[in-house]
Amino acid sequence: MVIIVCVESLVPGMRLFADMANHSGHPTVIWNDNLELLPNARLEPVPKECVSVVQRFFDLKHESYGSLDHLEACCNTHYNAYLQRMDGLTTPKEQVILVVWGSVSLASRCAIYAAKTAGIGTILCVESPLLPEQKPRTSWIVTLDVTYYEYNKNHENPLLRYFPIGFGDPIADIPAMEEYRQWWLTNKQTKPYHRERVTDDEFCIPEELQPSNPYRVVTFGQIYYDAARMFQVEQGDLDLMIEASRTAGAVYKPHPLIDESSPPGLTVVPNGLSIHSVLKHANCALTINSNVGLETFMYGLPVVAFSDAIYRGPGLTAPPSLDVSDWYDPLHCDYNSRMIWLSVLRQRHHVHVEDNLDAAIDRLIEGREIANAPS
Repeated sequence: MVIIVCVESLVPGMRLFADMANHSGHPTVIWNDNLELLPNARLEPVPKECVSVVQRFFDLKHESYGSLDHLEACCNTHYNAYLQRMDGLTTPKEQVILVVWGSVSLASRCAIYAAKTAGIGTILCVESPLLPEQKPRTSWIVTLDVTYYEYNKNHENPLLRYFPIGFGDPIADIPAMEEYRQWWLTNKQTKPYHRERVTDDEFCIPEELQPSNPYRVVTFGQIYYDAARMFQVEQGDLDLMIEASRTAGAVYKPHPLIDESSPPGLTVVPNGLSIHSVLKHANCALTINSNVGLETFMYGLPVVAFSDAIYRGPGLTAPPSLDVSDWYDPLHCDYNSRMIWLSVLRQRHHVHVEDNLDAAIDRLIEGREIANAPS
């Protein structure tokens, strides 16, 4: 079996993933994300799905990518360059594993579509972990075929149908998840790349978060180039969240990586505050589809996700609406459902540097089979 660590290869985590593959006994070939076309090779048409991604990239990031014609030309080069290399492999395609860093990268998307065209056996999409580790070690969230945030409104993708409703998974371990939750709360954990930018200092608590207020709602901002926001969120989702925030008298917490003003009519709290400093004064969280929803689960608070989020579903989140009282319905905030969901996320989709890669892939495939099983 050959592992191709192919896109965003300069990301440190991808180099470590390649090392893990080597330690698991698999030869690893590293391709970068600026391959050139082979001379005199025939160019294949780019799949329609990939073309639609190009349009989305242009709509959202046109200033950095230039004209749409330039972006389409880049897509054609990326797609055909990867397809040519894949077609030239001597290893049977079903024995090849493509590994891509699943971030906002046109090259990543083109590599995935090229692999599907070429008949590559397994596609692994790797991202930074959604939850921190209890012991110092490198880990990733890994999903098959698509990045974890590529959620389909109709649940047509088996993996993503599995995320919100796959509570029958035998890998779930509620006691272990409860122990992790207590560790997370006690040690005031947060995402590794936020630790240097946030503080647990007390702040001047605004009137909206005072104990006398029955609706102590925090609306969490999301960085505009976040992949989950870029590809899953429509303007109407944002508009509804802001209208709901005003209806509830919410305070606005900007993302820690950016400075931004509050939407008109909302009180803003400092962006440098940690999730713990804010949530201990709140009793509900509003978000578009940020992973802050998972952290709010740890506090046992209601969450309203106004767009497609991997954790949105019955028993996990309240449906997006302007009915503030409905957000607090206990049916939308079921403790056991959340612990099961978080447990499956950690145990099936978090892969660690010391893991055996074959065993990790088997876990992912088993999860997809569970998702496909008749309910």
